Amino acid sequence: MNPGDLDRRIVIKRQTTTTQNNGERKVSLEAYATRWASVKYKNGKEGEEADEITSVQDVIFTVRHDTNIDTTYVVSYNSKDHDIQSVNPMGRKDFIQLYTRLTS
Repeated sequence: MNPGDLDRRIVIKRQTTTTQNNGERKVSLEAYATRWASVKYKNGKEGEEADEITSVQDVIFTVRHDTNIDTTYVVSYNSKDHDIQSVNPMGRKDFIQLYTRLTS
């Protein structure tokens, strides 16, 4: 992979759980890191789920290697959150590919 291909800015977010004053747990996303990435759009689908039309877009983000990122993280790109489906190392751990899914 050519490092010059990392020309898009993404934010990687992680889930955090906080306990509120009333004891209720709240799950939210917080920024973990901002990275340069390459973006590759894969197949998109549209379907009907629970009487609603949904669209699914698979996107692969390639970033520099980071051992902390796993499938519990989310990639934010163009103000949309993409759920990470899998994390695949490339080469000699120089880069990783984040296979994501955007559902709307």
